[in-house]
Amino acid sequence: MKFKVDVDKFRRILKAVFALRDSANITLSEDGIRVKTLDFGNSSMLDLNMPKEMFSEYDVQFPEEIGLDIKNLLNLLKGA
Repeated sequence: MKFKVDVDKFRRILKAVFALRDSANITLSEDGIRVKTLDFGNSSMLDLNMPKEMFSEYDVQFPEEIGLDIKNLLNLLKGA
């Protein structure tokens, strides 16, 4: 699994997700990355699809789902 994305663009997307949730499961597939989660009150659903064309480099051989701590990732991206 390997992908490259514009850090500023990715940070803005993560901040939008963080407004609803501080963690989320993301699905990486051959077609791109998908985030699907509910807000804390379970009243709104976020269904975000980032197609592989959004990335300057994207190589995912098989689908995989990972848990993502958005707050920690945003902290890591501050230095990038």
